[in-house]
Amino acid sequence: MDKKEPRGYIFIALVVVLVVLSLVFILMPQKQSEAWQQSEASKKATTTKVENIPLVAFIGDSICAGSADDLKVDQRWPQLVSTQNKWFAYNACVGGSGYINPGPDGKSTYKQVADGLFPKFNPAFIVIEGGGNDVASVSATGADMATEISVAACDLYASIRNNYPKVKLIVMTPFFGVSQAPPVVGVQESAIKECAAKYNARVITSVRKWLQDQPELFIADQTHPNGKGHALIAKKFLAWFKANKI
Repeated sequence: MDKKEPRGYIFIALVVVLVVLSLVFILMPQKQSEAWQQSEASKKATTTKVENIPLVAFIGDSICAGSADDLKVDQRWPQLVSTQNKWFAYNACVGGSGYINPGPDGKSTYKQVADGLFPKFNPAFIVIEGGGNDVASVSATGADMATEISVAACDLYASIRNNYPKVKLIVMTPFFGVSQAPPVVGVQESAIKECAAKYNARVITSVRKWLQDQPELFIADQTHPNGKGHALIAKKFLAWFKANKI
């Protein structure tokens, strides 16, 4: 009798374990389903929220792509501006590119980048920055700066207007490092402003002066802005945007 009692207890324990496991397996699918439903609801809420935020595409060179090795995405001026204005930023800037310069991959003129947005995106704003890299491109061919930039800029703005008739287009004239810009940059600015007027684009002029003669706002090359430089660009952009009630 004494020898049988441990076996009886073992049998009862096994039955209890089996019952518990059965309940676990019965309840588990329900819990997983609830978790999945909560996850899907969360995704839908997030998607709805993002869809209600204006999408802004930034097209430009390394001044908006960021060049400092330690510069995080949220420290670059396009993201700083977008956070302040509650925009969803799409940074399509490519270092080394321009209105004429195709960039390091040979496929990244501003027009090529802009054409690549359509029809995947439907931006509320498109911000065009830059043109500084075109100085070397035009000089190398011996072409006339005013003519080359005018043709490229007008083609770009026309393409944007064709693909996005109602988009709010903002154009920034070229940056130019810490030193005073050469006269050719003034030629660029004039050509850009003339084309912008034809295609209902708002122009932020003389941005090259924003960082001029302030070496502390640049990385070692004195051409590309550091974190402080990006913060100042964002501040200036926001001030212009607010003043012009875009």
